[in-house]
Amino acid sequence: MTHLENIEAIRTKCIEANPEIVEMKWGCNFLYGNKKPEYPARFENWASRGDIVRALDLTFGQQKRIHLANVKCEIIGRPIHLADVLLALAEARVGMLADGSYQEPGMINIFPAPDSPRRMMQEPTYCRWNGRKDDLTEQSDDCLSFLADLLNERHP
Repeated sequence: MTHLENIEAIRTKCIEANPEIVEMKWGCNFLYGNKKPEYPARFENWASRGDIVRALDLTFGQQKRIHLANVKCEIIGRPIHLADVLLALAEARVGMLADGSYQEPGMINIFPAPDSPRRMMQEPTYCRWNGRKDDLTEQSDDCLSFLADLLNERHP
């Protein structure tokens, strides 16, 4: 799979494990527009009425009040972090966390579960999550590929 396909596969599994990722709450990214959702924004809070939000327009860098009843809106959700990936791994019962790397501070090793078929094959047996860049989109291609494969592994 490509870099973006791996990110989307991991993100989907994380949302399945924690649907709160795509709820309209502080930090949630969404698209809005009059005819179609095209302008990116980040949710900050609800205004006094339940259908008006205060958001940061990411195109122009301005605070805006957006009346959701009057626009088309598509919720993207907040960024995926290590905690989300660990929750998805735990829900799928396919992965476990090891200690941080002693050779490279800030790197966190993620291993498959002990009974995973991955451990018996000649596949990479772990990946390294960069804790200094705790955002799914900033992880290495090797890490993304490993996690996407692991989360899509069938497991009892």
